[in-house]
Amino acid sequence: MRPQHRFGISAVAAAGLVTAIGLGWSGGNGSPTALAGDGPLTSATPVTVTQTSMVLSTPSVVALGDRVWVAWDEYDPATQAAYAYAAASQDGGATFSAPVRISDDPAAENPDLAVDAAGLLYLAYLSWATEDVDGFWPAWIVVHRSEDGGATWQRAGQAPNADVTWFQPSPGSLTLSVAETGGGVMVSWVDLAPPGVVPEGHPTKVDGTESTPVWVARSADGGATFAEPEPAAGSSCSCCRPHAAFVGDRAAIAYRELTFIDDATDERDPAVALWQPDGSWGSPIVVHDDGYQLPFAGCPASGPGIDAAGETMHVAWYTGADDRGRVQVASGTEAAGFGSPIELAETPVTYDLQVDADMDRAAVLFLTEAGSTDGTPLGDANVVELGPGGVRSLGSVRVPWNYIRVADVAVAGDRTYVAWVGAGDQAGQLLVTTAADAGG
Repeated sequence: MRPQHRFGISAVAAAGLVTAIGLGWSGGNGSPTALAGDGPLTSATPVTVTQTSMVLSTPSVVALGDRVWVAWDEYDPATQAAYAYAAASQDGGATFSAPVRISDDPAAENPDLAVDAAGLLYLAYLSWATEDVDGFWPAWIVVHRSEDGGATWQRAGQAPNADVTWFQPSPGSLTLSVAETGGGVMVSWVDLAPPGVVPEGHPTKVDGTESTPVWVARSADGGATFAEPEPAAGSSCSCCRPHAAFVGDRAAIAYRELTFIDDATDERDPAVALWQPDGSWGSPIVVHDDGYQLPFAGCPASGPGIDAAGETMHVAWYTGADDRGRVQVASGTEAAGFGSPIELAETPVTYDLQVDADMDRAAVLFLTEAGSTDGTPLGDANVVELGPGGVRSLGSVRVPWNYIRVADVAVAGDRTYVAWVGAGDQAGQLLVTTAADAGG
């Protein structure tokens, strides 16, 4: 049986986030329900992109102007087959095309979408081996590309390039990022390959500890070929998804830097590794010294996300420091470091955190628990807008409560798009809701 589904966190921010979060912010120690009240997303009529009896998970949404794309995977427990799908909207999310299966690979999981400024689409997914190697399950990262708006997809390449059998990415840890121009593509993940399986010179454990590095594979030709995978960060939390971005034309990775305090305690604070002009990964840049020591509520199962506008990096993360769970955002540069974090919400635990922004608006999506129905745990995917009008709730949608990715958010112009896996009466559906002209 292949290792199954997924830990999840991804976050992206873009130009204008510093300005957006600096306007109208008045603190932020309230409960998530205070920030997750009714809003345009709550009252909007969702569009059903697909409905199936299969297990839906890991939706990924991107937008460019009025064009919106969403990807997901569908898993069949009976056959253990999983396929990646995508659908496109040309009218701002009002309607979507019929789902397109990305490939015939029956072991495709955890799809992640990206789009460049010209509208060239990329989709990466994990392709698991069909047989284990002494209990070890290798996997490859497969990248597909669409040049016609998502109508058809072609395989671009894979990482590693060769069919090596020692990579075992942590389920749900895959992230994809593309440069605005120039064909730069980057995938990142944390790897669980055990010692003795990994060839010499490719570390999985650090200094004899149980930490794992964040691995990166970079491509300069649109994903057709990838450089040899390399560890970008030397000591990471293995179940907290990193995120990749480009700072100008340089690769950057946000992750949880794992620091061992003693045999029973460690810290897991947000950090960034940045590719240097000399062709190496620079020393970790600590975004904020939260002093988040475990145990508080166990592993957060959510890592920081990153994106950049020019040389300015924006990082969003969850922390449980001081025995108080909360979602935070900070911005900064390599030269100046990061400013003080701005608290967006207080919540005891969140298994998912997504951020996207465009111009002077940003949206942060985070999960909170919402009880259960018929024994099925439920959550709310809450969306908070940060813009010229200040910080306010855009509402929430009901999702399965899980540490896999069950919702994603994208911002384009004056619209915010949320893609999510339905729960309750909407179980088995992948839905998209649009909030237009929100926050003004």
